[in-house]
Amino acid sequence: SKGIPLYINQFGSMFNPFFTDIVVKDFETAQKTDVKKFKQFFWNMIKAGVYIPPSNYESWFLSVMHSDSDINKILEAFEQSI
Repeated sequence: SKGIPLYINQFGSMFNPFFTDIVVKDFETAQKTDVKKFKQFFWNMIKAGVYIPPSNYESWFLSVMHSDSDINKILEAFEQSI
């Protein structure tokens, strides 16, 4: 909705957002993603109080311990940070 290319890989409860308009299917394509944009996104998420993996090559993990409130906070921070 913001015109920023984003591709998300997901397997089970793991997922990984990449700033790119290509399909990320391996390390070679992951290296073609916008690392500078991820760095900005990472620090924006930290400022919003959501601590994510510091590398765009690392997976995020969802857990049954995340409450609806936690998920909503993450989604709100994601929207603001992107």
